[in-house]
Amino acid sequence: MAQFKNSVITEKGLALLQKVQQRTLKLTYTQITPGAGEYTGTEDLSGATALKDQRQSVQISSISAVDSTTVKLVAVISNTGLEQGYRITEVGIWAKDPDEGDILFSLAVAEPNGADYIPAETGGSISMNFEMYQTVNASAAVNIQPGTGAYASAVDLAEFKEQTNKALKSVTTVFEMMDKIHEMHRNIFRGKNLGNVLDYSQLAEISEGTFHDLWVGDYWNLGGVKWRIVDIDYWQDLTDHHVLVMPDDPLSNLPGLHEGAVPMGLGDMSGYDASALISGLNSNREYFLNLFENYIFTRPGVKYPKLEGEGWKNVESTYTDALAVDIPTDIMMFGCSMFTNDNSKLLSTHWAGVSYVQETSQLALMKLDPKKTKSTRNYWLRNFIYTHENEMSALYVTDDGFVAIDTATSVTALHGVRPIVAIGDVYTE
Repeated sequence: MAQFKNSVITEKGLALLQKVQQRTLKLTYTQITPGAGEYTGTEDLSGATALKDQRQSVQISSISAVDSTTVKLVAVISNTGLEQGYRITEVGIWAKDPDEGDILFSLAVAEPNGADYIPAETGGSISMNFEMYQTVNASAAVNIQPGTGAYASAVDLAEFKEQTNKALKSVTTVFEMMDKIHEMHRNIFRGKNLGNVLDYSQLAEISEGTFHDLWVGDYWNLGGVKWRIVDIDYWQDLTDHHVLVMPDDPLSNLPGLHEGAVPMGLGDMSGYDASALISGLNSNREYFLNLFENYIFTRPGVKYPKLEGEGWKNVESTYTDALAVDIPTDIMMFGCSMFTNDNSKLLSTHWAGVSYVQETSQLALMKLDPKKTKSTRNYWLRNFIYTHENEMSALYVTDDGFVAIDTATSVTALHGVRPIVAIGDVYTE
């Protein structure tokens, strides 16, 4: 361990202390400089204006009061970039003089055989905590000049860890406080990784409607895809408790649903229920069942808008045993209709009509974090439009979050899908 004689305040340092007292200034320390100068022990250090052999300049990591006249300065001395090792025989403390700039405020020299050795970086990286105690006038306000490149001392890191743990505990406390209020699980965003499998304890929490440790924004990594909780107990026609999950990015590997493979041949041109989108979801039934280990609800009797004559009607789907897997609507993603419908007083003269949807509220995730409507690629919405030009079109979301229209039968419609899936413990009696 290094042993140093008491540091000596230099003449310039004493002059600075007078200025600090007379002008009511702050005493600002700027750096600590270790060196390798040799001393006989008889020198008058008060006249020094620099070290005899300065080797490094180190930012001050922290400063704290020891008593009414003494402060402790902490720095971390590292051998990063040091080409030649040396014995630390002298250490200077520098301060900012309002008239002269940086001055050597005090100087301390090592006791004989009391100097530490710091090797060159070629021998491996090391760092050492360095503490110096400096006596100042009791009335002097002391400060550290802000700088870059200062290492955090062990004390700083310990304090930072303590503060971080307190902050994390306070965050954890918020979730613990709200955990018993089931409705709050869809009103607070968390974003926790829930793992790579659906844990049965998680399914049990869903089944009971308690949703313990499940919050909007949390996600599972399943099959290489991040499936995020976008809402809780959203679909009113599902009487069982459930969470809705959606991939952050459009799926790219499913037959009939991958990007560029959804030309949406519509058959009778009557809307979503006759589209290639819904047939693609149903043809990939096994994919979804395997991915979610059969913990997907079905939605018998679900209704979709169908164009009949000159108007839209909600008609029960032809897929009578469809899984609770669907394409989101504009309302679910953005909270409002992006185009008007037949019954609206704001009816556009350009559109003959926009299909009705039964979802009437925005998904919780999109309320809490609207940026989640954006993705890496374009993706389809469920909304269909029949124009005055007798052309069926559909809405989609661009990768930067805007809503656009594409002809439903266009073979150039290179858009993906972000299915929403209702999961829970479907086997609970």
